Amino acid sequence: MDAYDNDRPNDVSHDDPYAGFALDAAGRLAFDLPCTACGYNLRGQLPGGACPECGAPVASSRHNPRSALSKAPPQWIARLGSGAAWIITGSLVGLALSVASVCLSYMNGTAAAAPPRLTWPGIAYWSVSSLAALIFLVGVFRITTPGPTSASNARDIARWGLTASQCAALFAALCFYDQSIKAIQIGLGAYLIGLGLLNVGVFALNCYLLELARSTGDKGLASQYFFVLWMVFYAMLAATIAFVALAVQVGVAQPAAVLDWMDYRATLLVLGLSTLVMLGAYVWWIALLYVFRRRCSEAVSLAVYFKSQARQARRSEH
Repeated sequence: MDAYDNDRPNDVSHDDPYAGFALDAAGRLAFDLPCTACGYNLRGQLPGGACPECGAPVASSRHNPRSALSKAPPQWIARLGSGAAWIITGSLVGLALSVASVCLSYMNGTAAAAPPRLTWPGIAYWSVSSLAALIFLVGVFRITTPGPTSASNARDIARWGLTASQCAALFAALCFYDQSIKAIQIGLGAYLIGLGLLNVGVFALNCYLLELARSTGDKGLASQYFFVLWMVFYAMLAATIAFVALAVQVGVAQPAAVLDWMDYRATLLVLGLSTLVMLGAYVWWIALLYVFRRRCSEAVSLAVYFKSQARQARRSEH
């Protein structure tokens, strides 16, 4: 038995479709309840009616497996939802900054990925970029808060892997301030280490988000997370290999025999295509996080309802 099953109302009848529901004065559902079949919010529907989206009986969602997350403490569920909101905010800021930087570089006819660091545009760029990374990390720490479930290795790896990757990226940025070849080589090495940690952290975070998506019972959300997880993994792997090959070919890094087969144009093609795939997957991933945040809001509503029903049942017993 789940540790939180004691918070369930103990007077729910499996025969009466109206049992176990919190109803308003009109006899309609007074709390958020996602439809088992399609995910439509059934608030305001009659318990004996049908889902207006797919036609499934409302009563069939009373013991919705999607509400399994609602067995957890509401404070923890709300923290997951707020973590998703922080990650979405940081991701959108970082995405907008990256697009703006590429557009400015293209307009100026340069290949730089960011404005000069010692000018006011450069200071503004790195300030906003650091703020976006900080917002993202706050979201990661909130969404990976240990909860009532068993310990998750993916959760811990995501939390500390992404933190270490941001530290490595910051060190690399400081090295790039120095224009000497030695400093650039050290910075490039730190950047590649950070990129590897980022790959591991993002993969672990997606694995943990897949676990959370499955706990909501939303099969569509879980299947999309599974697809995006591997889509991002292979795109980041291809981009990392292409970036290392590009560094070898321009002579900044030491030659590596395993990468000799890639010529310059092929490297740029692989890097460009993998970047486009990652961009599409990133936008999709943000959209899935928004859906997950909505599921958390629904689960909080259900958790509060079940706890209030349990308290009423205990008072009636006494």
